[in-house]
Amino acid sequence: MKKALLFVVALSAISASIAQAADRLQINTVLTLDGKAIEHRTAYIDNGETVHYLSDHTLEAMKAKDPNVKIEDNEKRAVGLEAHLTARLNSDGKILLTSKASYVGFYGYQDSPIPGVENAEFWTRELSGTRTINLAEPARYYDARQLKDKHDAFITVTVTRI
Repeated sequence: MKKALLFVVALSAISASIAQAADRLQINTVLTLDGKAIEHRTAYIDNGETVHYLSDHTLEAMKAKDPNVKIEDNEKRAVGLEAHLTARLNSDGKILLTSKASYVGFYGYQDSPIPGVENAEFWTRELSGTRTINLAEPARYYDARQLKDKHDAFITVTVTRI
């Protein structure tokens, strides 16, 4: 009798974890820059997985003003949104949502101490945090630092069950 009871309890625990793991989630992410939605991404993941968004745009750290100046080993820097979002559906039906994200923007090229060369100037916003939300409830991640430049960037993430 004890063995049968233990078997039923173990089977229930296994089936509950399998049911939870089988949940598919849709993650919608909107990047807003200076008041305008400029990028929208949608991903489909299993419960507890992480979606990775990587920027596919890079800029060179230095630029020659003079075509006769050659820059060797010029560093490239990713510009745009990079995000790692994890969504976990809890047993209470709420979502534990973790964002490890940043946005890198480009000011422009400025004169450098090296004659004939300009340096790129970038700005960054950290868009990270963890929170518990309801399904389909938008979660906004923004940089909490007090920054003096005039750029505003944040992401809004919405998770739904599919």
